[in-house]
Amino acid sequence: MRTVVLLVVLLLLLPVHADEQQTFFYEYDAAGNIVGVRAVQVAGAPIVDSIQPDFLNRDALVSFTVTGSNLSAVVVSTPVASLSISTLQHVSDAEIRFSLFTTDAPLGAASLVFTNLLGSAAQTVTISERLPVIATSPSPLLLTEGSTRDVAVLLDVPFENTVELIISVSDTAVAGLPNGVTSSREELTLNPGETEFSFSVQGLTSGATAINLSVGSEQLGSSLTITVAAPEPLPSGPHRIASKTVGIRLDPIGRTSTTIHASPVGLNRRVSVAAGEAVQAQAVGVSKRINVEAGESIETRPVGIELQTE
Repeated sequence: MRTVVLLVVLLLLLPVHADEQQTFFYEYDAAGNIVGVRAVQVAGAPIVDSIQPDFLNRDALVSFTVTGSNLSAVVVSTPVASLSISTLQHVSDAEIRFSLFTTDAPLGAASLVFTNLLGSAAQTVTISERLPVIATSPSPLLLTEGSTRDVAVLLDVPFENTVELIISVSDTAVAGLPNGVTSSREELTLNPGETEFSFSVQGLTSGATAINLSVGSEQLGSSLTITVAAPEPLPSGPHRIASKTVGIRLDPIGRTSTTIHASPVGLNRRVSVAAGEAVQAQAVGVSKRINVEAGESIETRPVGIELQTE
């Protein structure tokens, strides 16, 4: 009997090899039921070689990728209470992915801890102010081939530091940016405190594309949709084409003092075109002579122009 007891004690005192452990992961369905169990062999303490990206902005859900070794069974945690960790994926023993989000975590370095049964490793990420929310006008942007239009951008809050804003076009065959019509990328410098800026876009060929605004690797807001269409041909028969407001220059002649009353002047011009043919706008000169006192300023008045087809 004593021998049996001694054997039991000896078995209980046998050492456990700490260089390798096994961890079990339980998989659950939406109702909380266990649907699977996965055993993972742990060969050593986790080693973190890199984390990308290495920062996040407040109010932005950011996906991170960590590479290293012995990562297949790690748990990710942080001492920062208001920094949440979600969607942890064990891609392989050398790679994991997860997401971070915060609204009010302290700005600056935040520690992340990677732990398994045999040890832990730490890494830091930087928490920055939230990115501004942007509004673009017009949105969506409609252009015709060869036309150019300005896009106004408004930030709800300014950047705290000088940043390089990247403007990029998805398909430069459809639309282009100011510096070189086929350019796919522009950079604008925004200084602290600036909340408004604009840029130009030119339509090239019919189609659809998009413009993205970003700072570094972070995109600001949604993409701006651009649609470019060919100019529409004019239909046959009498049809109003366009109405434009133009300026009239009034040249002072003589030195007689007089009161000026410049009223709008109607001007009609008719052209004949074949059915489906496009009509180009033509300039029409209008002059009106008046006598004013020398050095007196002269105002301009609009002239309405109406083009018709027959």
